[in-house]
Amino acid sequence: MKIKKIMKILPAWERIRIWGNDENTPLYDGYVEDIPSRLENEKLIKGPDGAYLDIRYNCSDIEDHVAIFIKE
Repeated sequence: MKIKKIMKILPAWERIRIWGNDENTPLYDGYVEDIPSRLENEKLIKGPDGAYLDIRYNCSDIEDHVAIFIKE
């Protein structure tokens, strides 16, 4: 599955973070509608919990958001 497919599934106003190999600095942090076109064709990989999407609540540095993972 690619990021552009996620963009069709999630609402445009949903907050999202795209993570690469390093989960200290996201490749993208913002709203689904603003995902850069350079990332749209990237394939998703399974995250630490074994899922392509991770809904994260009560994070210390950001409000609730969806986390997705790509191989950087």
